[in-house]
Amino acid sequence: MAPQSRSRSTYVPPAWKQQRQKKKQVERWKTALARKSWEEQQREVEAAREEERRAHEERSQAVAAAQRRRAETSAKLKKRTRRGQPVLSNQVDVILQKLGAGSS
Repeated sequence: MAPQSRSRSTYVPPAWKQQRQKKKQVERWKTALARKSWEEQQREVEAAREEERRAHEERSQAVAAAQRRRAETSAKLKKRTRRGQPVLSNQVDVILQKLGAGSS
């Protein structure tokens, strides 16, 4: 009598093997869920960093513009005539700019 060959379609693994396979599958699911959650967190963190970077760039541009404006105003106010007197037209311009900015 020839030994019976088990066909793969009728083979049922032992219970301990099934439990081990099920446990591995559950672990893979948990890992996949954890990875998805981590990736979503990373996207949120990256978006927050990008927003912060953009806000920082805007602030630095505003500061640079203010420094240029102050430098121009300072240069106007420091100008002197040959005799050492301040150039009054520049003084008046600065005062008018202040008044115009205050009324707007």
